[in-house]
Amino acid sequence: MHCCWVQAISGRVEGPPDSIVTKLKSPNFVAAQAYIAGLERVIVELHACPSQHLETVHVQEGSPGKSGWEGNVEVFGLLGHSRAKRCFAWVPERGARSEHVRFFAVLENTVIRTPLDAVKFVRVARSAELINEFSRVLEHL
Repeated sequence: MHCCWVQAISGRVEGPPDSIVTKLKSPNFVAAQAYIAGLERVIVELHACPSQHLETVHVQEGSPGKSGWEGNVEVFGLLGHSRAKRCFAWVPERGARSEHVRFFAVLENTVIRTPLDAVKFVRVARSAELINEFSRVLEHL
């Protein structure tokens, strides 16, 4: 089960230039469909199974007035995955110093049941610098 989490948070896919990411995240319907299709490709890449978009859930992680993450998480139904039925995926805003776009695709499991759970898990993992550590391990496999 842990290997699914590691795979979900450590997959780093080089993303499109900022202008394309901005268009993909715009309210325009065509761009929104491209954003969903991009996340579906990430899910196939990380978890080796196709998916179907189910819904968009707005998530606000953290208490009012305290720093946290806020944004939309896309919920996908997984088709044929052996251990999970759903996947929570999103693209966080890029930091000014970031060279890559990060895509997150976290599998539902007994601990991660909601989009908010997925965001919290990634935040904890990132603060513990686990993503970079697991990325190095996966590069050698």
